Amino acid sequence: MVRIPPLAQAIQRLRTEQRLAQAQKNPSTPPASALAQPPALRRTALSQLPARLRALRAGAPHLPAPQALRLFVEATLIDEFGEQLQLDPAFAELVESTSRTIEGDTSSAQLLGEALTELAAMAV
Repeated sequence: MVRIPPLAQAIQRLRTEQRLAQAQKNPSTPPASALAQPPALRRTALSQLPARLRALRAGAPHLPAPQALRLFVEATLIDEFGEQLQLDPAFAELVESTSRTIEGDTSSAQLLGEALTELAAMAV
């Protein structure tokens, strides 16, 4: 069996939750990802994540887990649904509520711990 890295699992879970939320909000509107740029052109937020994590960790002995998670959620949402999502006034609240949901999901605790370990490794 092939093991899927925790970050990949977390990304997939975010995608699924966002699609469900969007479908419930407005079932007649196509997903934002269908209107966004092609994946090869828009996969930049996650590639910039290691640098952002290093900046967050600068001078600290450990990477602050809640802020690292929020940076990861933000980058994943931007990559999945396009940069125009950042312009939405509700984007910050979406990142915050998604992060709180992930943190509060006891069934995802192990996955979250592994994902945060991978994020910390990126910040070195």
